[in-house]
Formats: sequence, C-alpha cells, structure tokens
Amino acid sequence: MGGVDRYPWWVRAWIVCVVALAGACSQPPPVTPAPVVVDVAPKASSLPVAKSDPVAPEVPIARGSDRGAVDPAPPRGWQRCAGFVNTEADDVDEGFLEACLGDKLRVRVFDPNGKLEEDVAVEGITARSWPRFDYFGRGGHFERQTSWGTADGATSALFGTDDGRDACGQQAAPRGATLGSGYASKAIIAPGATGYDEYRVSCGGPGLPNRTIVLYR
Repeated sequence: MGGVDRYPWWVRAWIVCVVALAGACSQPPPVTPAPVVVDVAPKASSLPVAKSDPVAPEVPIARGSDRGAVDPAPPRGWQRCAGFVNTEADDVDEGFLEACLGDKLRVRVFDPNGKLEEDVAVEGITARSWPRFDYFGRGGHFERQTSWGTADGATSALFGTDDGRDACGQQAAPRGATLGSGYASKAIIAPGATGYDEYRVSCGGPGLPNRTIVLYR
C-alpha cells in the first residue's frame, strides 16, 4: 500500500483537511473590478437658446413723408397732414397734397435757420376735391407773412390747381396739385416739380431752398 493509504484513516482525513485548507489559503483574493467611467457627452438643454435679434432692414422712407420737417410749435386744434424740407433733391411727388383736403387748411413755412416766415390759414372750405384753378374757401388770416401773397382783394389766402399750373397759368410743375396764394411772384408749393422748384416763387420765379414746409388741416 503506497501513498496516503498506508496511514490510518484518521491520519488520511487530517492530511486531506490540511491540503484543502492550504489550497484555499493560496488562492488570491477576488478582485473587485474598478468602476468603469464612461465619458458621456451632456445632453443638449431643452431650453431655447437665445439668439441675437436680426437687424431689421431699414424701411425706405417714401417720398412725400415729412421726415425732417420739424415744426417746433405745432398749432393747437390743427392736424398735421404733410410736410417736407425743400432740398435740391426730388423731395416729394405730385400726390403730396392729397391728404390735406378738408374743411380747413394751414401752411407754416420756416426759413433755413428754423425761423417762422409764413403762417397762413383758411377755414370754411367746402370743396371735396382739389380745385382745378380756384381759391380755397373765403378769407383767411396770417400769423406771419414773407413770400406769401396777401388775402386783401382776393377771395381767399389759398389758391390751388390740380395740373401743375400756377396763378399765371404757367407750369410750376409738369403735373399734380399746387398750393399758393393766387398772386404772381409769390410763393407756391409745387410737389410735382423737382429740386428747389418744389417750393418756389410762382410765374417763373426762383426756388426757395432749404425751407421747411408743414401743412395742417
């Protein structure tokens, strides 16, 4: 009998126990795996992202608007209906005066330094269309007068045409409404003209440059 069989049974049992215990002690301790770190990209926020507001395109200013036509002391009880500064450009068009037709009409003009040089008004206007070649209402009054014709001896302080003519029957403008006093060699608003002739002396007279013209109704 060889090996452990030659020992009594209780010795063999002890040997088996010792061998088993030694094997268990020789096993390395179990290794606890290190936590795996996963590099996860953060999720996109569900909140709206602020964006720069786009620059609003500049709205072109229509000819005939009253950009730059400043009246520092608008008269009370009157509604502004049109205005422009008479520059060498084509500032207004032939439809400029259309919004000013009503039962009263007032013209205020400022010189290049902003000083009031014309302020004329007529009330009691009954016309419902721009006159062909006629006065507006009757009478009128002046707060200031420089180049505008007087109402003395005339039906009214304001005179209009609808085809570009002045009081002399000459073409102050190729077309469109005009507004003046009905006197020769006095101021006239002729929007259908160009350059300084849009506010000028009637009957072939010169332009009146860099005036600010503001109308009320």
